[in-house]
This record gives sequence, structure tokens and C-alpha cells, in this order.
Amino acid sequence: MKRSYLVLALFALGLATLLHPAIVRAETTTTPAPLVETTTEPTYDGIDIEKLKATPTSFGFLWRTVKETVLLTLAFDPNKKAELAMKFSEENMQIAEKILAESTDEKLKAQAEKSLQRAKTLVDKMNEQQEKALKKPTKETERLLKNSTILLERQSNLYDRLEQSADPKLVERVNQLRKEVSDSSKRLE
Repeated sequence: MKRSYLVLALFALGLATLLHPAIVRAETTTTPAPLVETTTEPTYDGIDIEKLKATPTSFGFLWRTVKETVLLTLAFDPNKKAELAMKFSEENMQIAEKILAESTDEKLKAQAEKSLQRAKTLVDKMNEQQEKALKKPTKETERLLKNSTILLERQSNLYDRLEQSADPKLVERVNQLRKEVSDSSKRLE
């Protein structure tokens, strides 16, 4: 019985990856003065970050969350799990950055905040797996630590840019996320 559920879940995952372009929103509303200026893509060693072509729809956000959860659950190696969490965190930050730079829709801005929160949660998962990986370090662990530094620096830069926005509600939320990330990162020191 469990095997049939696993086969069904893998089939659904495969089908959804084929339909991924159909899940993406065609256009978003643009503002004359964006809240956030997007920057160049960071380069991670050995991690392929998916390029964001358009803002996902509501179903696209749900699908991304399910896909991320399933892939993180199926990964058993702490290095691989941490790298997946890092990849998904970066993708969620890119989504939030794109929405805040291009959209005036309040629902999308709320979704951008959720994406930032999801990215923070994934950083926490990455830190947990990083702790496990450091107990038995390998060459991949060294690469993981280097990539982790890049991600945390990128996240800090994004928070800096968001704090410069005129939206006080967003600034307050960013400060809260920054404090939470800082607290969870201190465990590794």
C-alpha cells in the first residue's frame, strides 16, 4: 500500500515538473519605482539555481512548497539535504525580490513576504543539516560551508535593500527575519 502511494507521488512529481511552465504567471503589474532593485545572480559551487522566468501563480507557490518538501524528505545525506535547502532558499529569495521589484498588487506583496519567510525556514533547515554534516566532514562539506557563506551574505544584502524601501511594514518584517536568521546562525559558531 505504501509503495503505491510512493509511486503515485513520484508520478505526480514527474508530471508536475513537465507542466511547470504552465504553472507560471504570464505577467505581473509593474511599478514605475520598484521597491527592490534586483542584482546579479550569485554563483554557487556545484549548485544549479533555477532561473525565475515569471512570478508563480497561487498554485505555483503551492506546487513549489510541495516539491521542496518532498525533495528535502527524500534526501538522506546531510550535505545533499543542506544544498537542496540552500537552493530552494535562494529561489524563494529570487521570487520575493522579483515580486517586490515588479508588482504593486498587495496579495503578491504578501506572497513575497511568505517567500522570504520560507527562505528563512529553509536556511534554518540548511543550518541543521550543516551541523550534522560537520560531525563527519567530507569534501562536499567544505563546499557546503563556502556556499552557505555566499547564501547568508546574499540574504543579508537582500534584507539591506528591503530595509531601504518606503514600506514600514515590510521593514519591520525584514528586521524580524534578520534577527531570526542571526539567532539561528549563532548556533553554528
